Amino acid sequence: MDSAWLGHVGLAPLSLLGRQPLPVFAAGAILSFAGYCALSFWPDAGWGRVVLVNAGGAAILLVVAALAQWQSGSHPQPVTLRPGPWLPFFLRPARRDGALP
Repeated sequence: MDSAWLGHVGLAPLSLLGRQPLPVFAAGAILSFAGYCALSFWPDAGWGRVVLVNAGGAAILLVVAALAQWQSGSHPQPVTLRPGPWLPFFLRPARRDGALP
């Protein structure tokens, strides 16, 4: 039941948050307390500080989700070293006859 609007580029950050729910939840619990402390001890009583704390928290949650996605390995990995004379023998692919290249 995939809808076309769910694949929209603008929803990519939300999709990233949804693919890593546990780290985002744990970081959100910690950030909510930190945001409460920041709003409690900040002397200014305007809406600007609320927007700033919430935007900062959302940005940190996106970074946490991106790092968790990167660490999980479900993204394309960079190409490893190509075989050649510059590789040590233990990184070179083995030959079928068992001899070292």
